[in-house]
Amino acid sequence: MSYSIKKKLIVLGLSSIVATSLPIAMADILPAVDPSTIFHTTTNPEGTQLLIKNLWGSINKPYPTNAWFGDVALYDDQVQRTTKGSFPISVYPYVINALKNASNQDLGLGVGYSTQRELLNDQSWLSHIQPVINFLAADANNNPIVLNETIASPQNATPSLSVTLSWTAGDTKMVAPIVRGSPYTTVFYSNAKPMIKSTYVMELDGGKDGLSLKRHTITINDGPYKQTWILYSQVETSFKRLSDLRTLVSTSNMSNNVWIRVALQSDVMDDKVLGAHVESGDTSGALDKSARVIPLSGQVITTHSANDADAEIVNFKYDVIADDQDPSTPLLMTTLPHQTEILFQNKKSLVQSVAPGLQYRTMKGSATGVTLSVVNDGASKSASLGMRETLPAVALQDTTSLSDAQVKAIQSALRDDLNLKNPDGSSKVLNYKQWAKDAYYGGKELARAGRLVVIADQIQDTTNRDALLDSMKKYLTTYWIGVNASSNQCVLVYDTTFGGVIEDGKNCPDFGNYTYNDHHFHYGYFIYGLGVIAKFDPTWLKTNVPGQTYTPQQWTETLIRDYANPNINDPYLPRLRMQDDFDGHSWAEGLWATGDGKNQESISESVNAYYGLAVYGQAINNSDLETWGRFLLAREIRAAHHYWQLPKGSDDYSYKTKDGTEVGYQKDHLSMTLVWNGKAEDITFFGANPEYRYGIIMMPFTQISKVFLTKPWIDQFYSAKLKPLIPTLSDTSSWKWVNAKGAIFGATTAADQNQLWNMAAQSDAATYDDGDSKANTLYVMASAMSQPTPPPKDCNAPLISKPDADADVSKPIVLNWTKPTGATVTQYEIWNWNQSARISSVDGNTYRFPDASSIGNQGPFGYSMYSICGDEKSKTPVNVTVNRDQVSTLTYTIMVATVDKNTIVTTPAGKKDPSGNYVITPQLNSNVTITSNPSMPNQRTCTFKIGDDGHAQIPATSGCTGLVYVYDQAHKQHYLNLPSNF
Repeated sequence: MSYSIKKKLIVLGLSSIVATSLPIAMADILPAVDPSTIFHTTTNPEGTQLLIKNLWGSINKPYPTNAWFGDVALYDDQVQRTTKGSFPISVYPYVINALKNASNQDLGLGVGYSTQRELLNDQSWLSHIQPVINFLAADANNNPIVLNETIASPQNATPSLSVTLSWTAGDTKMVAPIVRGSPYTTVFYSNAKPMIKSTYVMELDGGKDGLSLKRHTITINDGPYKQTWILYSQVETSFKRLSDLRTLVSTSNMSNNVWIRVALQSDVMDDKVLGAHVESGDTSGALDKSARVIPLSGQVITTHSANDADAEIVNFKYDVIADDQDPSTPLLMTTLPHQTEILFQNKKSLVQSVAPGLQYRTMKGSATGVTLSVVNDGASKSASLGMRETLPAVALQDTTSLSDAQVKAIQSALRDDLNLKNPDGSSKVLNYKQWAKDAYYGGKELARAGRLVVIADQIQDTTNRDALLDSMKKYLTTYWIGVNASSNQCVLVYDTTFGGVIEDGKNCPDFGNYTYNDHHFHYGYFIYGLGVIAKFDPTWLKTNVPGQTYTPQQWTETLIRDYANPNINDPYLPRLRMQDDFDGHSWAEGLWATGDGKNQESISESVNAYYGLAVYGQAINNSDLETWGRFLLAREIRAAHHYWQLPKGSDDYSYKTKDGTEVGYQKDHLSMTLVWNGKAEDITFFGANPEYRYGIIMMPFTQISKVFLTKPWIDQFYSAKLKPLIPTLSDTSSWKWVNAKGAIFGATTAADQNQLWNMAAQSDAATYDDGDSKANTLYVMASAMSQPTPPPKDCNAPLISKPDADADVSKPIVLNWTKPTGATVTQYEIWNWNQSARISSVDGNTYRFPDASSIGNQGPFGYSMYSICGDEKSKTPVNVTVNRDQVSTLTYTIMVATVDKNTIVTTPAGKKDPSGNYVITPQLNSNVTITSNPSMPNQRTCTFKIGDDGHAQIPATSGCTGLVYVYDQAHKQHYLNLPSNF
């Protein structure tokens, strides 16, 4: 859908988009069609058993099944289902939990903090934070009152930013607005006597109990904790410390909605194992200044402007209680690393300043203080935190031009893929009847076919492109769109209990799909495949399914609404089931309580889900849906760059010792595999092998991989992890080819790139995963490898040798020659007897070696070679100075050459150069015959064939003994090295 207006405002927590004065409903992007008109329905009896329905209060269908706060409203033990909602969850910077007594009755709210981390088995970065300060209500005998807990989401609030927990018993009430990022934890009391309880000994106000104040100090120096907390109260309040030294009780009841709140002022950690000393908290006085400004709820608002088309402005708008003594007092919040780097200020985002003196260490690095201006909205007061998210460009096809040799190699690989056979002799890739019938593996096979469609189109293989498209459409129509449960054991159905599209099959390998695990992984593959169909056959998408009243497009967009719905007022499916606005990434875990909060393993499959959404929106010409997909994609990638990809110098999962040494997880790791709300681990759910751990955070590989696998991380990851790993993996392991594709983005030398290319080109298509292919592997590699600029054909230059007779090693070697008429040579090859290196010039006069490693023991095959010529700027002789520490003192040959197809350029007058290497220009798929020099004794001939892909196998015949052939794919050069007796 397109609009003539220049600017629109997307209110994610509301039901509409505001475009100047013209309201545009969110439903215009994805209409809220009733899923029961498209899918069969279920009440999801297995999933329903996990829900503690009475705890959800005002939150009901459609349930935010994957929300960060889910553990509060799910059974801790989901088999026996007796212990409810007591696991801690992170709200940044603190951890909270719902307190229970020994009889599993509700008591109140716990809050805790600790800088302490544990590095377990060199693979898990753990935070053993438990509640330290507990809010309860006391009876007349100073015992905790048993209450009834509920969860609510205030009107217009976005649950990913805030929820409200309430505890009631008759007229007694406690209400806690849980707003993520707040450095305060606030509880409103009505007809109750506040009680603060801890597992540890607390000292109140320096040992002076009974002071009636609005600001109290609580000191804990017990067990692992050395902490100071500040307790603020709306009215002057006095507390009494009980004899257990761990309980503080107010000396009077609070009347109607009187608040008290706590904030951590300081935490001192001395890790004796790691040797780190870390202090967290407030050194600026910011906590005291903003103590009376209270956030009640949060709402996400994004703005997209035609004047800034490649960015989205994101505002976290907080409803607040302003300071009753000074209305100009700012709201104090904290931001995580992925938020801090994109803070933005405009008239909607009133960020006053960043408060670096307020720092807390969280499981996602440092939470940094930020102050926000409070504005009067009339009936309410609010403050906004703004961020500018840059949106990546998306496309189905790569824009990199492919060489003829690369195209032929990819064509050959595509034939290999399509020739894979099922047991019945049919094509494994084309016979859709043999594709998997569950949402994950079936989605991967659909996406594989879609990727091959894209590749076939780019290499102009329309026959196979159309055959693949036909298989995709038949697969969807036969097994998924409009299917009856009896015809597919893993049929998708609409869950009327929770509000979602789930698999309904008892024998499905669904990875917990029915409990809302991994929906974006599963459906993201489908959406990518459907985006491919939409690009090449838009009519099919809009034509009614045979025998049905709905179209494939309506089916598709219901799947999108299940995992990436923009509309909070959709009555059937929740807004953004998977992606968390505050964490900036998705949670793959659904209706399961774990003790460590939600988790996500395959960040790359999550990226694929939003990339698929964006290219689908692009394919159907819905610019708003495309922008929505690009926005979700941008957030997921940003979070990945912080919390899964860990380049050297980042410290989200590590400490610094007193002398500045990095210790902790990131000292020896460059990646994280499994990120939880409360911990992070370098391990998968299916094993700890490095090929699993590395591959699962890079796959699948599409056009967006170039943006996702960012530098400098991928270069470091390749050198330290992937390069040594790949040679150890069996050629029959599908994980080898997954990791090889990731490696190509970090392989910066032509030699490394060629090695990966050659390995993949010689691979067996049958060894690839069902969601992967040999053709895609070569296509990804070709697009990632640098493409040289072809030189003009009129820049041949003479071959000149100069003996190095100067024995003084303190002096440089000076090489002199005159540039050829009509050309300026910008790159030269410098040879000694068995080694070479390229020197380059920007101005045509000054030439330097790239680095000392250019001359090595590998000879010319260790360093790819080509020459580039351009227009002449000056006809004066050129002096080249070569430092002796870069080149050994031997005779050098300066070789200036073109790569004209019909010219062998390494030897003048038919003579070999000292290295014995020739650049040849054979025709692909043809024979090459080499005959020894007539003056040599024992004449011999070697004939071998150059394949379509430029590679060749030298025969093991006597005539070919000692001959070496190398094809430099990156630079399209063919080299021969001949033995001395040839």
